[in-house]
Formats: sequence, C-alpha cells, structure tokens
Amino acid sequence: MIKRGLMPASILPANIKPKKIRVVMICEALPENMMDYFYSSTDSLYVTNTIAAFRSAGVDAESINDIVKKGVYLTVAVREPRKGLTVPAETIEKYSFALEEELKSFPGIKAILLMGDAAI
Repeated sequence: MIKRGLMPASILPANIKPKKIRVVMICEALPENMMDYFYSSTDSLYVTNTIAAFRSAGVDAESINDIVKKGVYLTVAVREPRKGLTVPAETIEKYSFALEEELKSFPGIKAILLMGDAAI
C-alpha cells in the first residue's frame, strides 16, 4: 500500500475514457495517504468533500465514478502531499510539466476548473 509518494503522470484510472472527458478539475495536491485519493477510495474525506461540492452545485452524484461518467476528470497539480499550509512555487513548477502531459490525454476538454492556490 502506498502511503506517501509520487503519482505517475501517465497512468489514468481504468474507468477514464479520455475522449469522453469534457471538464478537468485540478485540485492542489495529493492527500497524505494515497488510499484517500479520488480513484483509490469511496469514502475518504478527500472523496466525500469532492462529491459534496458537486452535489451542492446541482450535480447528481453519489460517487467519483458518477462524476467521471458525466465527463469530468479529477486530478491534482502537485503529485505529492502538501508539507505545510502552502505549496512552494518550486514544487508547483516541478510538477507543472507532468500535469501538462496528463492534460494532453484529453482531446475534448471544454473547461478546466482550478481548485486551490497550487492549481491556479
């Protein structure tokens, strides 16, 4: 079990169909425990907060898979957990190229939602 570490840029979860993705939501950084990540858990705080945010925006979703089925891909800008309250600029820059490559996987993107300082 991976507790802490880097997320490979080129590995998409099996349930992701790149040509069906229209919206990408980029959050700040990975959770402390990789088992809490969007595609690793069904009930972590990371996941439940994301589902709650979509539901409060009027999206009928009970799971991350429901969100993905609506054409939304969830990812992070920084491929490691935050070590403090903020993410240093050099850390953001270090992962920006991996994020850029990841986004190339989705030819039909219509919108990108940037969540948190590091994503912006």
